[in-house]
Amino acid sequence: MLTEQHRRQYAEEGYTVPDFSISQMTVRSLRAALCRVLRSNPTAPPDSDLVNAHLRKGQRGAKIDGDPAFLELGRDPRLTALLAALHTPAAGELSSPWASGIVLWGVHVFCKQPGQPGADVGAGRRVPFHVDGTYWPIE
Repeated sequence: MLTEQHRRQYAEEGYTVPDFSISQMTVRSLRAALCRVLRSNPTAPPDSDLVNAHLRKGQRGAKIDGDPAFLELGRDPRLTALLAALHTPAAGELSSPWASGIVLWGVHVFCKQPGQPGADVGAGRRVPFHVDGTYWPIE
């Protein structure tokens, strides 16, 4: 799944592009889940940051009504194995994400709607380049 070149690039540059993709069926499922989340949260701004979109409203303090499809994506064993391989290169493919120390901390859906018809290109909310570790307690 990850080559030594992937690991080296991640260690040196902070990113890599692995040979990983999700199926069209999963994409359709996630689009449908996003539509359900937006319908269930009509007061959410059109360009929302849907924090904890994997939880139902009130569950563990969730402020929005999420959808379990996002939790399933976070639990995808191929994805957790890929993350584990980045952080424990000697382990390679792992059968359990717990063995690697990879834990799903949250699911944050960035819903960036396109601009309105007739509006300037990019009329949606702008988000400047940033590093998440500044905003979240990540080390």
